[in-house]
Amino acid sequence: MFFLTTEIFEYSTAELELINNKLPDFEQECQKLIGKLQSYAKAKAEMQNALPSTPEGLLPYSKLRINCNVNQIVDVFFQLNREMFEDGKPFIDGSVQDIVAVIVNSFEDRAGLSLSPATVETILRPSKNDKRPNSHKRIDLDKLL
Repeated sequence: MFFLTTEIFEYSTAELELINNKLPDFEQECQKLIGKLQSYAKAKAEMQNALPSTPEGLLPYSKLRINCNVNQIVDVFFQLNREMFEDGKPFIDGSVQDIVAVIVNSFEDRAGLSLSPATVETILRPSKNDKRPNSHKRIDLDKLL
C-alpha cells in the first residue's frame, strides 16, 4: 500500500508527455488496488481473531511424536483409566471422549501423522481386548510405579 501511495504521488507530480486514453486512469487503478489490499488485511485480521486463542495460562505446544505402536500408548491411558486405582478412583478419571481428545490432540505417530480418533476410541473400548497390545508388547505400569 505504501508503494502504491508513493506511485500515485509520483504520478500526480510528474510532467506527462503522452496520455493514452485507452488505458484506465493510473490513480484510480492504484486506489482500487489499495482498497483490495486493505480488504485482504481486514479479512486476515478477522480470521485471526476468529481462531480460537490459547487460553491464558496454557502454554503453546506441538504434538509429541510416539515411537511405539499407537495401541501401546493408548493402552497406557486405558490402564490408567480402567485398571489402576488410587483410593478407589482411577489414576486418570474422565470420559472415553475426553481421553480420546487428549491422545489425539497431544500425540502423532512416528511418521508425523495425526492419530485417528476412531482408532483410539476402538482401542479404549473394554470389549476390544484384541486391539490392545499382547502381553509381551504391553507397557506394564505396575512395574514402573
